[in-house]
Amino acid sequence: MIINGTIRDIKVKRTRNLVRGAVDIKCSDYRLEGKFKPYERIEDFFWKIFSEKIIPITVAGTEIESGHDKFLLDADMFPASLTVLCKNDESSKYLLTCMDRQLTTTYHVLFTMDDEIFRRTLYKVELSNVWIKVKDNDNIREYTLGKISEEGFDAYMNLSTAINDVIVDGVMFSFEGTDEEDDAMYYVVPKWLRKDRNILLSSTERVGERYQWTCQSPDGMFRAEATFDLTIS
Repeated sequence: MIINGTIRDIKVKRTRNLVRGAVDIKCSDYRLEGKFKPYERIEDFFWKIFSEKIIPITVAGTEIESGHDKFLLDADMFPASLTVLCKNDESSKYLLTCMDRQLTTTYHVLFTMDDEIFRRTLYKVELSNVWIKVKDNDNIREYTLGKISEEGFDAYMNLSTAINDVIVDGVMFSFEGTDEEDDAMYYVVPKWLRKDRNILLSSTERVGERYQWTCQSPDGMFRAEATFDLTIS
């Protein structure tokens, strides 16, 4: 996807357990410009940008980065979280938080961003060679589709949600003009779950050269899964 905009007013704080005092740095404005790979969560996309681009540029050659105490941990991290602190007509202030899995170090990143950066960035999701299996209580249905796509997703929508929409509509349109046309809109996400879709747990991961999408209810009574080739543009 193509993104074009600036992240401003960047401040990063690192805190460590059993260590008195935090380490604070200020970063220069950073221009997000060009093509970026699709991401599952916008929170992790931002952490990747900060941890691999913005912070290393800021601390390189400084006292903070001297010796054995590197500012950024080379460690496995929990998924990041993103909080909107303040919104106005043109921009919003955000807090990005990320902690290592050993629970020793936490990073807090404050920044301001033009809200239109991502809403101007619409992308297309195309799935091909699609196999879908849906378990609704004791009923199991399978579908095979060639190529399905939709466009106009803004970058605030995570990838699994966009894929969900493409699959639901793809199955529905595959029955267009048949006796099942009206029922097909509920073939992937059943009617009894439509009002409670926010309880559904969905994820997308790459398995070899293909992708796998799953969506299920917490009680396991409903589960949908799909494998496909994925193209983002």
